[in-house]
Amino acid sequence: MLEHELFEVLLGGVVIGSAYIIAVIGLSLIYGVSEVFNYAYGSLLMLAAYLAWLLSSTVFSGVYYPLVFIIIPPIMFGLGVIIERGICRPLRRQPNWMITSVIATLGLGLMMNSLFLVFFGPYAKVLPSLRKGIIHLGGFTLAEDRLIILLTGIAIVVILALFLSKTRLGMSMRAVAQDIVGARIVGIPLDRVFGYTFGVSTALAGISGIFIGSIYTLSPEGGWLLFIRAFVILALGGVGSLRGAVCAALILGIMENVVSWQLGSLWVFPFWFVVFLVILTLRPRGLFGIR
Repeated sequence: MLEHELFEVLLGGVVIGSAYIIAVIGLSLIYGVSEVFNYAYGSLLMLAAYLAWLLSSTVFSGVYYPLVFIIIPPIMFGLGVIIERGICRPLRRQPNWMITSVIATLGLGLMMNSLFLVFFGPYAKVLPSLRKGIIHLGGFTLAEDRLIILLTGIAIVVILALFLSKTRLGMSMRAVAQDIVGARIVGIPLDRVFGYTFGVSTALAGISGIFIGSIYTLSPEGGWLLFIRAFVILALGGVGSLRGAVCAALILGIMENVVSWQLGSLWVFPFWFVVFLVILTLRPRGLFGIR
């Protein structure tokens, strides 16, 4: 019936939004703390998805996801630290570092996409489902893998909020985001904070990449599509706002599923761009961003 179908579409949109939340929080965290807008972020998402596909098709087929979630996020954390130390940190000590860091991360993303094409080929890849099975809730149905994505998204938001408000490193990140000069004056080790920020953000990209890879197909250029989605969500929610990222990801996830249901998947991206243009016109700072 129509009501049941609509509810399942809305619930599916919430699930998609939950996968986006993890990605957008990582992107927002980097920009909010270090003021570096990482244009390679979508490629990092795709890298994690490709690594998950590689492990699932070779080493861990049959016991795939538990071990993949143990292995990939630490790898991505280390890669994020390497990117910060090897690329962004030297640029930060030079004039016009905000512009040069954008160019450097953009170049990194382009290079990664070319490597994806070389090593994985031009054809789309598909990740296996997180878990096969259907849950029946009062006449409604929900795939078990979608429930895992939803619960993981909620858990990560809660954990990250507690991390930023209760731990010494989290409070240092917040202090640097609010006033980098004041943070330096009171003795906060900026290089260490920036390194951990890139690491945590890239680890979140790894988790989100696995989830999104289980929903969509993988392709060498797919990272740019994910980056555009994350960028629009970030603009709608407001840069640096955790609450804004969560609300915007859920809104646009639901919108994407409704548009795909009514008009087809080909209309999803035109609606994303319409939303983006409306945001820039009516509320450039986003729902919860600072003027």
